[in-house]
Amino acid sequence: MDLKTTIEDLIHSNKYTTFPSLSEFLQTVFKSGNQTKDLLTSDLIDKEFLEEIRSFVSNKCALLYFGKTLRDFKCLISDEDCLREHEICFQYKGPKMLSITAVSFLYSPLQDVNYSTLDDIVQTFQKHL
Repeated sequence: MDLKTTIEDLIHSNKYTTFPSLSEFLQTVFKSGNQTKDLLTSDLIDKEFLEEIRSFVSNKCALLYFGKTLRDFKCLISDEDCLREHEICFQYKGPKMLSITAVSFLYSPLQDVNYSTLDDIVQTFQKHL
């Protein structure tokens, strides 16, 4: 039974008038429709990049935030004197391909380059600051 007909059956049927019958029905729906995946597809984010994010955050090289989607990120890096934080927004385009979408300082040709890792972005822009 597909999900649409299952939901229609749940809404329009009088079979589930008691909580135990409804609970039993919902358990069968959730058990049958629950599929797990070991690997993420490269359409989303590859597993290697997720590991890089995990190590980047644990080392606290800079602050990293997710954007509106799983592919959008914002990184905050400090200048040498730690007086100001600079914002770098970038997007995951594919494996080993990060593209800068916005920065909070003057334009630089470094913004037009695709980077392969988070560390590349942070180190490049820290040198630029």
